[in-house]
Amino acid sequence: ALGVGIRVIKEVAGALSYASQKNFIHRDIKPENILLREDLSAVVCDFGVAKSANELSQMTMLGTVVGSPRYMSPEQAQATEIDGRSDLYSLGIIFYEMLVGRVPYDGGSAVDIAIKHVHEPIPILPTELAAFQPFIDTALAKRPDDRFQSGNEMIHALEELEETHYAMIQENSVTVLMSEDEIHNSSYRSRTSSSRQDS
Repeated sequence: ALGVGIRVIKEVAGALSYASQKNFIHRDIKPENILLREDLSAVVCDFGVAKSANELSQMTMLGTVVGSPRYMSPEQAQATEIDGRSDLYSLGIIFYEMLVGRVPYDGGSAVDIAIKHVHEPIPILPTELAAFQPFIDTALAKRPDDRFQSGNEMIHALEELEETHYAMIQENSVTVLMSEDEIHNSSYRSRTSSSRQDS
Protein backbone atom coordinates (compact mmCIF):
# COMPACT_ATOMS: atom_id res chain seq x y z
CA ALA A 1 0.00 0.00 0.00
CA LEU A 2 1.03 3.59 -0.52
CA GLY A 3 1.04 4.07 3.24
CA VAL A 4 3.88 1.54 3.55
CA GLY A 5 5.87 3.40 0.90
CA ILE A 6 5.40 6.68 2.76
CA ARG A 7 6.55 5.03 5.99
CA VAL A 8 9.75 3.87 4.27
CA ILE A 9 10.41 7.36 2.92
CA LYS A 10 9.90 8.84 6.39
CA GLU A 11 12.29 6.35 7.97
CA VAL A 12 14.97 7.09 5.38
CA ALA A 13 14.41 10.84 5.81
CA GLY A 14 14.95 10.37 9.54
CA ALA A 15 18.20 8.51 8.94
CA LEU A 16 19.40 11.24 6.56
CA SER A 17 18.47 13.91 9.08
CA TYR A 18 20.64 12.17 11.70
CA ALA A 19 23.55 11.81 9.24
CA SER A 20 23.29 15.47 8.28
CA GLN A 21 23.36 16.52 11.95
CA LYS A 22 26.64 14.59 12.22
CA ASN A 23 27.89 16.53 9.17
CA PHE A 24 27.79 13.53 6.83
CA ILE A 25 26.27 13.39 3.34
CA HIS A 26 25.49 10.00 1.76
CA ARG A 27 25.73 11.13 -1.90
CA ASP A 28 24.23 7.95 -3.39
CA ILE A 29 20.68 7.53 -2.13
CA LYS A 30 18.85 5.12 -4.43
CA PRO A 31 16.52 2.09 -3.99
CA GLU A 32 19.44 -0.35 -4.02
CA ASN A 33 20.88 1.38 -0.95
CA ILE A 34 17.74 1.04 1.14
CA LEU A 35 17.54 -2.30 2.93
CA LEU A 36 14.40 -3.68 4.54
CA ARG A 37 14.45 -5.62 7.78
CA GLU A 38 12.14 -8.60 8.30
CA ASP A 39 9.49 -6.23 9.69
CA LEU A 40 9.95 -4.11 6.51
CA SER A 41 11.45 -1.19 8.42
CA ALA A 42 14.05 0.65 6.34
CA VAL A 43 17.82 0.83 6.79
CA VAL A 44 20.08 3.10 4.75
CA CYS A 45 23.22 1.26 3.67
CA ASP A 46 26.36 1.70 1.55
CA PHE A 47 27.90 4.75 3.13
CA GLY A 48 31.02 3.91 1.14
CA VAL A 49 30.79 7.15 -0.84
CA ALA A 50 29.62 9.24 2.12
CA LYS A 51 31.81 12.19 3.03
CA SER A 52 31.87 14.88 5.66
CA ALA A 53 30.97 18.38 4.55
CA ASN A 54 34.61 19.47 4.94
CA GLU A 55 35.89 16.71 2.66
CA LEU A 56 33.20 17.50 0.10
CA SER A 57 34.21 21.15 -0.13
CA GLN A 58 37.71 19.99 -1.11
CA MET A 59 36.33 17.54 -3.67
CA THR A 60 34.14 20.24 -5.16
CA MET A 61 37.24 22.27 -5.93
CA LEU A 62 38.44 19.32 -8.02
CA GLY A 63 35.09 19.01 -9.81
CA THR A 64 34.42 15.44 -8.65
CA VAL A 65 31.01 13.96 -9.56
CA VAL A 66 29.80 11.03 -7.43
CA GLY A 67 26.38 9.38 -7.41
CA SER A 68 23.89 7.48 -9.55
CA PRO A 69 22.72 9.67 -12.47
CA ARG A 70 18.99 8.91 -12.17
CA TYR A 71 18.96 9.93 -8.50
CA MET A 72 21.59 12.67 -8.22
CA SER A 73 20.71 16.26 -7.42
CA PRO A 74 21.31 19.15 -9.83
CA GLU A 75 24.23 20.35 -7.72
CA GLN A 76 25.76 16.87 -7.80
CA ALA A 77 25.34 16.78 -11.58
CA GLN A 78 27.20 20.08 -11.83
CA ALA A 79 29.93 19.01 -9.36
CA THR A 80 29.20 22.02 -7.16
CA GLU A 81 29.07 22.15 -3.37
CA ILE A 82 26.44 19.91 -1.79
CA ASP A 83 24.91 19.36 1.64
CA GLY A 84 22.22 17.17 3.19
CA ARG A 85 19.55 18.70 0.95
CA SER A 86 21.16 16.86 -1.97
CA ASP A 87 20.37 13.51 -0.32
CA LEU A 88 16.78 14.66 0.26
CA TYR A 89 16.46 15.46 -3.46
CA SER A 90 17.53 11.87 -4.22
CA LEU A 91 14.93 10.60 -1.75
CA GLY A 92 12.34 12.74 -3.52
CA ILE A 93 13.27 11.00 -6.78
CA ILE A 94 12.66 7.64 -5.11
CA PHE A 95 9.26 8.78 -3.84
CA TYR A 96 8.31 9.99 -7.33
CA GLU A 97 9.34 6.58 -8.67
CA MET A 98 7.22 4.87 -6.01
CA LEU A 99 4.20 6.90 -7.09
CA VAL A 100 4.55 6.76 -10.87
CA GLY A 101 6.63 3.67 -11.60
CA ARG A 102 9.53 5.46 -13.27
CA VAL A 103 12.10 8.08 -12.45
CA PRO A 104 11.29 11.65 -13.54
CA TYR A 105 14.48 12.06 -15.55
CA ASP A 106 16.07 9.43 -17.76
CA GLY A 107 18.15 9.32 -20.90
CA GLY A 108 20.61 7.47 -23.06
CA SER A 109 23.66 8.52 -21.08
CA ALA A 110 24.70 9.87 -17.70
CA VAL A 111 25.29 13.27 -19.27
CA ASP A 112 21.79 13.35 -20.79
CA ILE A 113 20.24 12.55 -17.41
CA ALA A 114 22.38 15.09 -15.58
CA ILE A 115 21.30 17.85 -17.99
CA LYS A 116 17.65 16.98 -17.34
CA HIS A 117 18.11 17.16 -13.56
CA VAL A 118 19.53 20.64 -13.99
CA HIS A 119 17.26 22.10 -16.66
CA GLU A 120 14.04 20.13 -17.23
CA PRO A 121 10.90 21.15 -15.30
CA ILE A 122 9.51 18.91 -12.59
CA PRO A 123 7.02 16.45 -14.17
CA ILE A 124 3.32 16.74 -13.43
CA LEU A 125 1.87 13.78 -11.56
CA PRO A 126 -1.19 11.89 -12.86
CA THR A 127 -4.51 13.42 -11.82
CA GLU A 128 -5.21 10.77 -9.19
CA LEU A 129 -1.93 11.68 -7.47
CA ALA A 130 -2.29 15.46 -7.73
CA ALA A 131 -2.39 15.80 -3.94
CA PHE A 132 1.31 14.89 -3.89
CA GLN A 133 2.35 17.53 -6.45
CA PRO A 134 3.26 20.25 -3.92
CA PHE A 135 5.41 17.74 -2.03
CA ILE A 136 7.17 16.62 -5.23
CA ASP A 137 7.65 20.23 -6.33
CA THR A 138 9.43 20.98 -3.06
CA ALA A 139 11.42 17.74 -2.89
CA LEU A 140 12.69 18.12 -6.47
CA ALA A 141 13.23 21.87 -6.55
CA LYS A 142 16.30 22.78 -8.60
CA ARG A 143 17.63 25.18 -5.95
CA PRO A 144 18.48 23.62 -2.57
CA ASP A 145 17.04 26.68 -0.80
CA ASP A 146 13.61 25.87 -2.31
CA ARG A 147 13.60 22.27 -1.08
CA PHE A 148 12.88 20.68 2.28
CA GLN A 149 15.69 21.96 4.45
CA SER A 150 15.94 18.85 6.62
CA GLY A 151 14.77 15.27 6.81
CA ASN A 152 12.49 16.24 9.69
CA GLU A 153 10.85 18.89 7.52
CA MET A 154 10.20 16.27 4.84
CA ILE A 155 8.74 13.90 7.45
CA HIS A 156 6.42 16.63 8.71
CA ALA A 157 5.16 17.30 5.17
CA LEU A 158 4.44 13.61 4.65
CA GLU A 159 2.61 13.39 7.96
CA GLU A 160 0.42 16.30 6.91
CA LEU A 161 -0.39 14.48 3.66
CA GLU A 162 -1.27 11.35 5.62
CA GLU A 163 -3.67 13.30 7.81
CA THR A 164 -5.28 15.23 4.97
CA HIS A 165 -5.54 12.41 2.42
CA TYR A 166 -5.75 9.34 4.65
CA ALA A 167 -8.45 7.54 2.64
CA MET A 168 -6.75 8.13 -0.70
CA ILE A 169 -3.41 6.88 0.62
CA GLN A 170 -4.95 3.72 2.06
CA GLU A 171 -6.80 2.96 -1.19
CA ASN A 172 -3.85 3.49 -3.54
CA SER A 173 -1.12 0.97 -4.14
CA VAL A 174 2.50 1.96 -4.44
CA THR A 175 4.74 0.88 -7.28
CA VAL A 176 6.80 -2.05 -6.05
CA LEU A 177 10.48 -1.19 -6.42
CA MET A 178 11.60 -4.62 -5.20
CA SER A 179 10.20 -8.09 -5.85
CA GLU A 180 9.40 -10.48 -2.99
CA ASP A 181 12.73 -12.26 -3.57
CA GLU A 182 14.58 -8.93 -3.45
CA ILE A 183 12.79 -8.00 -0.22
CA HIS A 184 13.83 -11.35 1.27
CA ASN A 185 17.43 -10.84 0.14
CA SER A 186 17.34 -7.29 1.48
CA SER A 187 16.18 -8.56 4.87
CA TYR A 188 18.91 -11.22 4.85
CA ARG A 189 21.59 -8.65 3.98
CA SER A 190 20.30 -6.40 6.76
CA ARG A 191 20.52 -9.23 9.32
CA THR A 192 24.00 -10.18 8.09
CA SER A 193 25.19 -6.60 8.30
CA SER A 194 23.81 -6.22 11.84
CA SER A 195 25.44 -9.46 13.02
CA ARG A 196 28.81 -8.33 11.65
CA GLN A 197 28.54 -5.03 13.50
CA ASP A 198 27.67 -6.83 16.75
CA SER A 199 30.62 -9.24 16.48
